[in-house]
Amino acid sequence: MKKLLVILMGVIMTVSFSACSMQSAVDSKEETANTGESDAKKEEDEEYLFGLILPETESEAIQYTIDTVGGQIEALGYEVMIGSYQNDASKIASVVENFDVAGVDVALVNPYTEADAESTSQLLEEAGIKNVIVGIQASVYDVFLTLDQVQYGADLATLACDWIEETYGDERVEVAILTMSQTQNVHERSFGIRDMLKERCPNAEIVAEADASNAEDSIAATENLFTKHPDIKCVICVKDDFSIGAIEAFKGAGKTGDEYAVFGMDFNEQVGNELLKSDSVYRGSAYIDGSKVNCGEIMLQALTGELEKGTDIVYPTALVTSENAKEALIEHNYTVEE
Repeated sequence: MKKLLVILMGVIMTVSFSACSMQSAVDSKEETANTGESDAKKEEDEEYLFGLILPETESEAIQYTIDTVGGQIEALGYEVMIGSYQNDASKIASVVENFDVAGVDVALVNPYTEADAESTSQLLEEAGIKNVIVGIQASVYDVFLTLDQVQYGADLATLACDWIEETYGDERVEVAILTMSQTQNVHERSFGIRDMLKERCPNAEIVAEADASNAEDSIAATENLFTKHPDIKCVICVKDDFSIGAIEAFKGAGKTGDEYAVFGMDFNEQVGNELLKSDSVYRGSAYIDGSKVNCGEIMLQALTGELEKGTDIVYPTALVTSENAKEALIEHNYTVEE
């Protein structure tokens, strides 16, 4: 059984990794020393040390990354060191320094901000550690795992088109979009939504687009849409946080029949369980399908030179409806409400 080596605020610990779970840790500075090997031995036996640099280790999304990528690396027969800078950018340099001392050969970086992405990437470059960065592009990297936001929106819109065609045929249907124009990469999803509706559902008229930032204000945003356009039948959201508010607004307006629909993106536990309800207006979601991208293999290919420096890899998306909602909830380790 391989081990995960965890750096939390500069403290190095060993953690047992099995069946995608993180177990209790014990201090082990000796473990770090034992992982340091000569370059000659690494070249001969290909004994690489992999690393994950994370902003924190508590959220569901980050735990999913640890479990998934850690499992992929373990399956390749390598050890993993995890460095968390605990949402404090001033600690990034310490994490990278610990990686360098321990002999980490390649690191996957999952930053929350552009500044963190740039700082981490520059420090890894200076340390000679291969850098696979996720989601936010930096000026220097070996591999960039990215998402085509426009295509992501278009993929989600195919579900809306399926529903419109099945429910209304060629009849005119009023549609609205809840977007997030203050965040450009998320707002780009609405471009794909518009393009797909225009291509596949010319009878779907987008009568309005409104901004939201969370579940609470998306309720008011949807209510305002109904006030201005009472015949709206479908609301498509660029985030599933907004879907939750839209669903409540539909309920409040008495729009709960089969002729109404809400669609969203970034699948979560609440909307997954909405899809299991026969009386919900929530019809479908999309999410970034990390299971189709083996980050462990990509990190190894960056090390061996199979992937050239500066390679971009686009994550595929997955679609969720009532037909596969239970499986998607289980895949994400979410609770299935019976």
